[in-house]
Amino acid sequence: MGPGLVSGQETDSLRFTDVTEAAGIDHQFQVYEGMFGGGICVFDLNNDGYEDLYLTGGMNDDQLYLNQGDGTFQNVFEGSGLELTRRFVTQGVAGADVNRDGWVDLFVTTITSKDSGRIIPRARNLFFLNQGDGTFRDATEAYGLVPLYSFSTGPSFGDFDADGWPDLYVGNYFLEYQGELTYINDATIVGANQTAKGYLLHNEKGQAFRDVYEDYGLDHRGFGFGGLFTDYDNDGDQDLLVHHDFGYKATPSFLYRNDYPRQRFTDVSEATEMDLKINAMGAAVGDVNEDGYLDYYITNIRFNRMMMSQGPGQPYVDELRERGMTFVVISWGANFADFDQDGDLDLFVANGDLNPNCVPMANFYFERQPDGTFVDKAHLVGLNDYGLGRGSVVFDLENDGDLDILFINQKPT
Repeated sequence: MGPGLVSGQETDSLRFTDVTEAAGIDHQFQVYEGMFGGGICVFDLNNDGYEDLYLTGGMNDDQLYLNQGDGTFQNVFEGSGLELTRRFVTQGVAGADVNRDGWVDLFVTTITSKDSGRIIPRARNLFFLNQGDGTFRDATEAYGLVPLYSFSTGPSFGDFDADGWPDLYVGNYFLEYQGELTYINDATIVGANQTAKGYLLHNEKGQAFRDVYEDYGLDHRGFGFGGLFTDYDNDGDQDLLVHHDFGYKATPSFLYRNDYPRQRFTDVSEATEMDLKINAMGAAVGDVNEDGYLDYYITNIRFNRMMMSQGPGQPYVDELRERGMTFVVISWGANFADFDQDGDLDLFVANGDLNPNCVPMANFYFERQPDGTFVDKAHLVGLNDYGLGRGSVVFDLENDGDLDILFINQKPT
Protein backbone atom coordinates (compact mmCIF):
# COMPACT_ATOMS: atom_id res chain seq x y z
CA MET A 1 0.00 0.00 0.00
CA GLY A 2 1.37 3.40 -0.98
CA PRO A 3 1.15 6.82 0.64
CA GLY A 4 -2.16 8.45 1.35
CA LEU A 5 -2.88 12.04 0.32
CA VAL A 6 -6.20 13.22 1.67
CA SER A 7 -7.62 16.62 0.90
CA GLY A 8 -9.77 18.50 3.40
CA GLN A 9 -13.00 20.08 2.23
CA GLU A 10 -14.69 23.00 3.92
CA THR A 11 -18.36 22.03 4.07
CA ASP A 12 -20.99 22.01 6.81
CA SER A 13 -19.17 18.96 8.18
CA LEU A 14 -15.48 18.19 7.73
CA ARG A 15 -14.65 15.56 5.13
CA PHE A 16 -11.36 14.27 3.69
CA THR A 17 -11.13 12.69 0.24
CA ASP A 18 -8.36 10.36 -0.94
CA VAL A 19 -6.76 12.19 -3.88
CA THR A 20 -3.48 10.22 -4.01
CA GLU A 21 -4.00 8.84 -7.50
CA ALA A 22 -5.69 11.95 -8.86
CA ALA A 23 -2.81 14.09 -7.60
CA GLY A 24 -0.29 11.95 -9.48
CA ILE A 25 1.46 10.44 -6.47
CA ASP A 26 2.67 6.94 -7.27
CA HIS A 27 5.18 5.98 -4.60
CA GLN A 28 5.87 2.97 -2.44
CA PHE A 29 8.02 2.92 0.67
CA GLN A 30 9.51 -0.56 0.75
CA VAL A 31 10.90 -1.75 4.06
CA TYR A 32 14.46 -3.08 4.13
CA GLU A 33 13.80 -5.14 7.24
CA GLY A 34 11.64 -4.53 10.25
CA MET A 35 9.60 -1.44 10.93
CA PHE A 36 11.71 1.58 9.99
CA GLY A 37 10.62 4.43 7.66
CA GLY A 38 9.50 6.36 5.81
CA GLY A 39 9.89 10.09 5.80
CA ILE A 40 8.22 13.10 4.22
CA CYS A 41 9.38 16.68 3.70
CA VAL A 42 6.99 19.41 2.57
CA PHE A 43 8.86 22.39 1.15
CA ASP A 44 8.75 24.89 -1.71
CA LEU A 45 11.31 23.57 -4.17
CA ASN A 46 11.07 26.37 -6.73
CA ASN A 47 9.73 29.28 -4.63
CA ASP A 48 6.46 29.49 -6.55
CA GLY A 49 4.33 29.62 -3.41
CA TYR A 50 3.09 26.02 -3.67
CA GLU A 51 4.29 23.22 -1.39
CA ASP A 52 6.28 20.44 -3.02
CA LEU A 53 7.10 16.99 -1.61
CA TYR A 54 10.10 14.78 -1.00
CA LEU A 55 9.34 11.17 -0.02
CA THR A 56 11.93 8.62 1.08
CA GLY A 57 11.60 5.17 -0.44
CA GLY A 58 13.55 2.76 1.75
CA MET A 59 14.53 0.01 -0.68
CA ASN A 60 12.68 1.83 -3.47
CA ASP A 61 13.66 5.12 -5.08
CA ASP A 62 12.97 8.35 -3.25
CA GLN A 63 10.61 10.73 -5.05
CA LEU A 64 10.54 14.48 -5.63
CA TYR A 65 7.11 15.86 -6.50
CA LEU A 66 6.64 19.36 -7.93
CA ASN A 67 3.27 20.95 -7.12
CA GLN A 68 1.58 22.10 -10.34
CA GLY A 69 -0.76 24.49 -8.51
CA ASP A 70 -3.89 22.68 -9.68
CA GLY A 71 -4.00 19.86 -7.13
CA THR A 72 -1.58 17.64 -9.03
CA PHE A 73 2.14 16.85 -8.80
CA GLN A 74 4.85 16.10 -11.36
CA ASN A 75 7.57 13.63 -10.43
CA VAL A 76 10.86 15.46 -11.10
CA PHE A 77 13.26 13.09 -9.30
CA GLU A 78 15.11 12.05 -12.46
CA GLY A 79 17.76 14.64 -13.28
CA SER A 80 17.31 16.41 -9.94
CA GLY A 81 20.78 15.56 -8.61
CA LEU A 82 19.23 13.45 -5.85
CA GLU A 83 19.91 10.12 -7.57
CA LEU A 84 22.73 9.36 -5.11
CA THR A 85 20.01 8.30 -2.66
CA ARG A 86 19.47 5.18 -4.78
CA ARG A 87 22.62 3.69 -3.26
CA PHE A 88 21.16 3.73 0.25
CA VAL A 89 18.16 2.57 2.26
CA THR A 90 16.70 5.99 3.00
CA GLN A 91 14.63 6.77 6.08
CA GLY A 92 13.99 10.36 7.15
CA VAL A 93 14.23 13.75 5.46
CA ALA A 94 14.15 17.38 6.56
CA GLY A 95 14.47 20.68 4.73
CA ALA A 96 15.85 24.13 5.58
CA ASP A 97 17.72 26.95 3.85
CA VAL A 98 21.06 25.94 5.35
CA ASN A 99 23.24 28.43 3.45
CA ARG A 100 20.60 31.20 3.46
CA ASP A 101 20.60 31.69 -0.30
CA GLY A 102 16.80 31.70 -0.48
CA TRP A 103 16.38 28.04 -1.48
CA VAL A 104 15.42 25.10 0.75
CA ASP A 105 18.08 22.38 1.01
CA LEU A 106 17.52 18.70 1.93
CA PHE A 107 19.04 16.38 4.53
CA VAL A 108 18.30 12.66 4.05
CA THR A 109 19.04 9.95 6.63
CA THR A 110 19.85 6.35 5.75
CA ILE A 111 20.32 3.10 7.68
CA THR A 112 22.59 1.16 5.32
CA SER A 113 23.72 0.93 1.72
CA LYS A 114 21.70 -1.28 -0.58
CA ASP A 115 24.71 -3.47 -1.36
CA SER A 116 25.64 -4.06 2.29
CA GLY A 117 25.93 -7.33 4.16
CA ARG A 118 24.43 -8.08 7.54
CA ILE A 119 26.41 -5.54 9.57
CA ILE A 120 24.41 -2.38 10.02
CA PRO A 121 25.23 0.31 9.18
CA ARG A 122 27.09 0.99 6.00
CA ALA A 123 25.20 4.22 5.78
CA ARG A 124 25.77 7.87 5.07
CA ASN A 125 23.63 10.84 5.91
CA LEU A 126 23.20 12.84 2.72
CA PHE A 127 23.03 16.61 2.34
CA PHE A 128 21.91 18.32 -0.87
CA LEU A 129 22.12 22.04 -1.68
CA ASN A 130 19.24 23.45 -3.71
CA GLN A 131 20.71 25.12 -6.82
CA GLY A 132 17.62 27.23 -7.51
CA ASP A 133 17.02 25.69 -10.93
CA GLY A 134 15.12 22.58 -9.88
CA THR A 135 18.28 20.60 -9.18
CA PHE A 136 20.39 19.78 -6.12
CA ARG A 137 24.13 19.36 -5.54
CA ASP A 138 25.53 16.70 -3.23
CA ALA A 139 27.31 18.65 -0.46
CA THR A 140 27.70 15.78 2.01
CA GLU A 141 31.51 15.83 1.95
CA ALA A 142 31.81 19.59 1.66
CA TYR A 143 29.74 20.05 4.83
CA GLY A 144 31.83 17.57 6.85
CA LEU A 145 29.18 14.85 7.10
CA VAL A 146 31.06 11.87 5.66
CA PRO A 147 32.53 10.76 9.03
CA LEU A 148 29.07 10.84 10.63
CA TYR A 149 27.73 7.47 9.58
CA SER A 150 25.24 5.58 11.69
CA PHE A 151 21.87 3.88 11.57
CA SER A 152 20.07 7.24 11.37
CA THR A 153 16.33 7.78 11.62
CA GLY A 154 14.69 11.19 12.10
CA PRO A 155 16.35 14.57 11.33
CA SER A 156 14.97 17.88 12.64
CA PHE A 157 16.11 21.43 11.88
CA GLY A 158 16.17 24.24 14.45
CA ASP A 159 18.36 27.13 15.58
CA PHE A 160 19.55 26.23 19.06
CA ASP A 161 22.14 29.03 19.34
CA ALA A 162 19.85 31.72 17.87
CA ASP A 163 22.41 32.90 15.30
CA GLY A 164 19.99 32.75 12.38
CA TRP A 165 21.58 29.68 10.75
CA PRO A 166 19.56 26.40 10.73
CA ASP A 167 21.11 23.71 12.93
CA LEU A 168 20.16 20.04 13.01
CA TYR A 169 19.46 17.15 15.37
CA VAL A 170 19.71 13.61 13.97
CA GLY A 171 18.44 10.56 15.83
CA ASN A 172 20.54 7.39 15.60
CA TYR A 173 19.36 3.88 16.47
CA PHE A 174 22.38 1.56 16.24
CA LEU A 175 26.11 1.92 15.91
CA GLU A 176 25.99 -1.48 14.27
CA TYR A 177 23.72 -4.50 14.40
CA GLN A 178 24.18 -8.09 13.29
CA GLY A 179 20.96 -9.93 12.62
CA GLU A 180 17.65 -9.35 10.90
CA LEU A 181 15.87 -6.15 11.85
CA THR A 182 12.54 -7.89 11.27
CA TYR A 183 13.04 -9.81 14.50
CA ILE A 184 13.84 -6.91 16.81
CA ASN A 185 11.59 -7.29 19.86
CA ASP A 186 11.64 -7.20 23.66
CA ALA A 187 13.61 -10.44 23.81
CA THR A 188 16.27 -9.69 21.21
CA ILE A 189 16.85 -5.99 21.84
CA VAL A 190 18.72 -6.63 25.09
CA GLY A 191 21.45 -8.29 23.06
CA ALA A 192 21.81 -5.30 20.77
CA ASN A 193 24.01 -3.24 23.05
CA GLN A 194 25.27 -0.94 20.33
CA THR A 195 22.92 1.92 21.14
CA ALA A 196 23.94 5.16 19.48
CA LYS A 197 24.41 8.78 20.37
CA GLY A 198 22.57 11.31 18.26
CA TYR A 199 24.16 14.11 16.26
CA LEU A 200 23.76 17.75 17.26
CA LEU A 201 24.98 19.54 14.16
CA HIS A 202 25.88 23.22 14.44
CA ASN A 203 25.64 25.22 11.22
CA GLU A 204 28.98 26.95 10.64
CA LYS A 205 27.51 30.01 8.91
CA GLY A 206 26.30 28.04 5.92
CA GLN A 207 29.70 26.52 5.13
CA ALA A 208 29.70 23.24 7.07
CA PHE A 209 28.12 21.29 9.93
CA ARG A 210 30.01 20.54 13.15
CA ASP A 211 28.86 17.89 15.63
CA VAL A 212 28.66 19.58 19.06
CA TYR A 213 26.71 16.80 20.78
CA GLU A 214 29.05 16.36 23.74
CA ASP A 215 30.18 20.01 23.74
CA TYR A 216 26.58 20.98 24.55
CA GLY A 217 26.27 18.44 27.37
CA LEU A 218 24.40 15.69 25.56
CA ASP A 219 25.74 12.29 26.58
CA HIS A 220 22.88 9.82 26.22
CA ARG A 221 22.91 6.73 24.02
CA GLY A 222 19.67 5.10 22.98
CA PHE A 223 17.57 3.56 20.26
CA GLY A 224 16.89 6.98 18.78
CA PHE A 225 13.90 7.79 16.61
CA GLY A 226 14.86 11.44 16.30
CA GLY A 227 13.89 14.55 18.17
CA LEU A 228 12.47 18.01 17.74
CA PHE A 229 13.34 21.54 18.74
CA THR A 230 10.64 23.16 20.86
CA ASP A 231 10.42 25.97 23.42
CA TYR A 232 8.75 24.10 26.29
CA ASP A 233 9.52 26.77 28.92
CA ASN A 234 8.65 29.88 26.87
CA ASP A 235 12.04 31.52 27.40
CA GLY A 236 12.60 32.26 23.72
CA ASP A 237 15.21 29.62 22.89
CA GLN A 238 14.81 26.17 21.40
CA ASP A 239 14.87 23.20 23.76
CA LEU A 240 15.21 19.61 22.57
CA LEU A 241 12.81 16.68 22.95
CA VAL A 242 14.43 13.32 22.06
CA HIS A 243 12.46 10.13 21.27
CA HIS A 244 13.84 6.68 22.15
CA ASP A 245 12.52 3.25 21.28
CA PHE A 246 12.57 0.55 24.00
CA GLY A 247 12.76 3.22 26.68
CA TYR A 248 11.66 0.75 29.35
CA LYS A 249 14.61 -1.58 28.63
CA ALA A 250 17.32 0.83 27.58
CA THR A 251 17.34 4.66 27.52
CA PRO A 252 14.12 6.61 28.12
CA SER A 253 13.14 9.70 26.18
CA PHE A 254 14.75 13.01 27.11
CA LEU A 255 13.79 16.66 27.44
CA TYR A 256 16.76 19.02 27.35
CA ARG A 257 16.51 22.66 28.43
CA ASN A 258 18.47 25.09 26.29
CA ASP A 259 20.59 27.33 28.54
CA TYR A 260 21.26 29.97 25.88
CA PRO A 261 23.33 32.16 25.80
CA ARG A 262 25.45 29.45 27.42
CA GLN A 263 26.38 26.81 24.87
CA ARG A 264 24.72 24.10 26.89
CA PHE A 265 21.68 21.86 27.20
CA THR A 266 20.58 20.64 30.64
CA ASP A 267 18.70 17.37 31.11
CA VAL A 268 15.37 18.20 32.78
CA SER A 269 13.66 14.92 31.87
CA GLU A 270 13.10 13.65 35.41
CA ALA A 271 12.18 17.05 36.85
CA THR A 272 9.53 17.54 34.17
CA GLU A 273 8.50 13.84 34.16
CA MET A 274 9.25 13.67 30.45
CA ASP A 275 11.68 10.75 30.89
CA LEU A 276 9.17 8.45 29.26
CA LYS A 277 10.04 4.76 29.47
CA ILE A 278 8.10 3.79 26.38
CA ASN A 279 8.61 3.03 22.68
CA ALA A 280 8.56 6.71 21.74
CA MET A 281 8.13 7.03 17.98
CA GLY A 282 7.34 10.71 17.47
CA ALA A 283 5.39 13.68 18.78
CA ALA A 284 2.80 16.28 17.93
CA VAL A 285 3.30 19.69 19.53
CA GLY A 286 0.67 22.30 20.34
CA ASP A 287 -0.97 24.33 23.09
CA VAL A 288 -3.92 22.02 23.60
CA ASN A 289 -5.38 23.63 26.73
CA GLU A 290 -4.59 27.18 25.59
CA ASP A 291 -2.60 28.10 28.70
CA GLY A 292 0.29 29.58 26.72
CA TYR A 293 2.56 26.54 27.15
CA LEU A 294 3.20 23.75 24.69
CA ASP A 295 1.80 20.26 25.20
CA TYR A 296 3.10 17.03 23.64
CA TYR A 297 1.28 14.01 22.23
CA ILE A 298 3.89 11.22 22.16
CA THR A 299 3.25 8.18 19.96
CA ASN A 300 4.05 4.72 21.27
CA ILE A 301 3.30 1.01 21.07
CA ARG A 302 0.09 0.30 23.03
CA PHE A 303 -0.89 3.52 24.83
CA ASN A 304 0.27 6.90 23.57
CA ARG A 305 0.93 9.78 25.96
CA MET A 306 -0.79 13.17 26.17
CA MET A 307 1.76 15.16 28.18
CA MET A 308 0.09 18.36 29.33
CA SER A 309 1.94 21.37 30.70
CA GLN A 310 0.91 22.41 34.20
CA GLY A 311 2.57 25.82 34.04
CA PRO A 312 6.02 27.25 34.78
CA GLY A 313 8.27 24.98 36.81
CA GLN A 314 5.69 22.21 37.10
CA PRO A 315 6.10 18.66 35.77
CA TYR A 316 4.05 17.45 32.84
CA VAL A 317 1.04 15.21 33.47
CA ASP A 318 -0.21 12.47 31.16
CA GLU A 319 -3.89 13.31 30.55
CA LEU A 320 -4.56 10.67 27.90
CA ARG A 321 -7.41 9.12 29.90
CA GLU A 322 -8.94 12.43 30.93
CA ARG A 323 -8.90 13.58 27.30
CA GLY A 324 -10.73 10.44 26.09
CA MET A 325 -7.84 9.11 24.00
CA THR A 326 -7.14 5.71 25.59
CA PHE A 327 -6.83 3.32 22.65
CA VAL A 328 -4.45 0.35 22.42
CA VAL A 329 -2.60 0.86 19.15
CA ILE A 330 0.81 1.27 17.48
CA SER A 331 1.23 4.91 16.47
CA TRP A 332 3.92 6.81 14.56
CA GLY A 333 3.30 10.20 12.95
CA ALA A 334 1.05 12.72 14.72
CA ASN A 335 -0.02 16.27 13.87
CA PHE A 336 -1.95 18.93 15.77
CA ALA A 337 -3.90 21.35 13.58
CA ASP A 338 -7.25 23.11 13.50
CA PHE A 339 -8.64 20.87 10.79
CA ASP A 340 -12.29 21.87 11.26
CA GLN A 341 -11.45 25.58 11.62
CA ASP A 342 -13.32 26.05 14.88
CA GLY A 343 -10.46 27.76 16.71
CA ASP A 344 -8.95 24.84 18.66
CA LEU A 345 -6.48 22.06 17.91
CA ASP A 346 -7.52 18.67 16.58
CA LEU A 347 -5.15 15.72 16.11
CA PHE A 348 -4.30 13.30 13.31
CA VAL A 349 -2.39 10.11 14.20
CA ALA A 350 -0.93 7.61 11.71
CA ASN A 351 -1.17 4.04 13.01
CA GLY A 352 0.40 0.85 11.70
CA ASP A 353 1.40 -2.59 12.89
CA LEU A 354 4.95 -3.91 13.02
CA ASN A 355 6.31 -6.20 10.35
CA PRO A 356 5.81 -9.07 9.83
CA ASN A 357 2.44 -9.06 11.65
CA CYS A 358 0.72 -6.43 9.49
CA VAL A 359 -2.57 -6.45 11.40
CA PRO A 360 -4.78 -3.66 9.98
CA MET A 361 -5.02 -0.58 12.22
CA ALA A 362 -7.09 2.47 11.38
CA ASN A 363 -5.65 5.95 11.73
CA PHE A 364 -7.07 8.39 14.30
CA TYR A 365 -8.68 11.76 13.79
CA PHE A 366 -9.31 13.24 17.23
CA GLU A 367 -11.68 16.19 17.12
CA ARG A 368 -11.43 18.58 20.05
CA GLN A 369 -14.67 19.00 22.00
CA PRO A 370 -15.82 22.13 23.89
CA ASP A 371 -15.02 20.47 27.24
CA GLY A 372 -11.40 19.81 26.22
CA THR A 373 -11.82 16.09 25.51
CA PHE A 374 -11.26 14.47 22.12
CA VAL A 375 -13.47 12.14 20.07
CA ASP A 376 -12.06 9.89 17.34
CA LYS A 377 -14.05 10.66 14.18
CA ALA A 378 -11.69 9.14 11.60
CA HIS A 379 -14.45 6.89 10.24
CA LEU A 380 -16.78 9.87 9.86
CA VAL A 381 -14.39 12.21 8.05
CA GLY A 382 -12.70 9.73 5.71
CA LEU A 383 -9.42 9.21 7.57
CA ASN A 384 -9.75 5.61 8.81
CA ASP A 385 -7.12 4.22 6.44
CA TYR A 386 -5.96 0.70 7.37
CA GLY A 387 -2.43 0.71 5.94
CA LEU A 388 0.89 0.34 7.75
CA GLY A 389 0.98 4.03 8.61
CA ARG A 390 4.25 5.74 9.52
CA GLY A 391 5.25 9.38 8.86
CA SER A 392 2.67 12.14 8.35
CA VAL A 393 2.56 15.85 7.50
CA VAL A 394 -0.11 18.53 7.29
CA PHE A 395 -0.02 21.16 4.55
CA ASP A 396 -2.23 23.07 2.11
CA LEU A 397 -2.05 21.28 -1.23
CA GLU A 398 -3.91 23.86 -3.31
CA ASN A 399 -3.49 27.04 -1.22
CA ASP A 400 -7.25 27.01 -0.74
CA GLY A 401 -7.17 27.49 3.03
CA ASP A 402 -8.15 23.90 3.87
CA LEU A 403 -5.62 21.63 5.55
CA ASP A 404 -4.61 18.43 3.77
CA ILE A 405 -2.72 15.39 5.10
CA LEU A 406 -0.07 13.19 3.54
CA PHE A 407 0.94 10.00 5.34
CA ILE A 408 3.30 7.18 4.42
CA ASN A 409 2.16 3.56 4.37
CA GLN A 410 4.84 0.89 4.27
CA LYS A 411 5.03 -2.01 1.89
CA PRO A 412 5.85 -4.89 4.25
CA THR A 413 8.73 -7.29 3.73
